[in-house]
Amino acid sequence: MNILPKDIKNTKNLKIFEKENFVFAKYRQEKSSFFQAVKTTMHCFVLVKNGSKVVHNKDKDYRLEKGDALFIKADNHMVSNIKTENSAYEADLFFFDNEILINFAKTHREKLKTSEEKFEIFKIEKNELLSSIIQSFELYMHKDLSDILLRHKIEELFLYILLKYEGIFSSFLNDIVREFEMDLNSIFKCHDSSFASVADMANSVNMDNASFTRKFKNIFDKSPKNWLDDKRFEKALFLLEYSPKNINEICTDCGLSSTSWFRERFKKKFNTTPKQYQKSKNLYFLR
Repeated sequence: MNILPKDIKNTKNLKIFEKENFVFAKYRQEKSSFFQAVKTTMHCFVLVKNGSKVVHNKDKDYRLEKGDALFIKADNHMVSNIKTENSAYEADLFFFDNEILINFAKTHREKLKTSEEKFEIFKIEKNELLSSIIQSFELYMHKDLSDILLRHKIEELFLYILLKYEGIFSSFLNDIVREFEMDLNSIFKCHDSSFASVADMANSVNMDNASFTRKFKNIFDKSPKNWLDDKRFEKALFLLEYSPKNINEICTDCGLSSTSWFRERFKKKFNTTPKQYQKSKNLYFLR
């Protein structure tokens, strides 16, 4: 799986360690530079190890000295000025996709605070504990360790940020979860009646079945198969109540190939049979 931003791959003096759902990179620059235009295509965390930099975005300027860090939401346009003094500018960069941040937010939802403010970029002040977390991460990246261990290191980093910047990071994470959920909801709300399978749902957002199912569960706390079945039952209830169609016709309209499966699941779900529900609710059968 290749998730690294395209423009980063062509950057000189960049050492890359690419894993599923996130990328770690070490950057080094010998000379000062000004007005480098940058667009974050992934969520990014950058820690300055040597030298300094100023990041300008549309709302604010962020000055980063040695040991300071910046967390940047995806799809932000910025200008970066790098300054080298007695030694080269060095920085560690982490790139995350939605899934890894949403997983963390779901796992630690009880720790997240609600806030009306939005933070697309925020600065993290120099701290010895932060530096030690990043340093240990570098050691891990040079070894052939499983993704599970690396994810634990990422979780350690996120927990530190959440502890020190509770309100800001909570707002940052909640925004990502909310936007991703709205994106999926808007797609499926418009097209739920046309999905024949989970594969159709995955294709509609250009994802493979396994990745789609995993991400969908993280957002909706149910599998896409169960979600699709629920939508079909919603439509079936409407047709049972307001249309003159028989059970076989309703199954066909709802994309269900087995009437016996429908009857069995319907009774288990609503404690009545489809026919009994239809007779008790439908005006066509009450006349």
